[in-house]
Amino acid sequence: MPKVTLEFEDGDEINARHALESTCWVNAMQDLDQELRGVVKYGASIVSPGGEASEEEVELALKMRDRIREIISCYNLKFDI
Repeated sequence: MPKVTLEFEDGDEINARHALESTCWVNAMQDLDQELRGVVKYGASIVSPGGEASEEEVELALKMRDRIREIISCYNLKFDI
């Protein structure tokens, strides 16, 4: 992963830090969504890594993906995929 150096002037450090943290949160939610997608699309189990997802795990993954989208929508966010 590339490293980034940020320099701030005039007290903008707090606003820039919040923007960076917001981006990290969206990326984390997107990563979680992609793991759940793997359960739904490929049957890859999260509960038993390397194993096959149960029907209940697939159903829960679908529900969780829907809920993630509801939550990020409340904050006027979206994934870039």
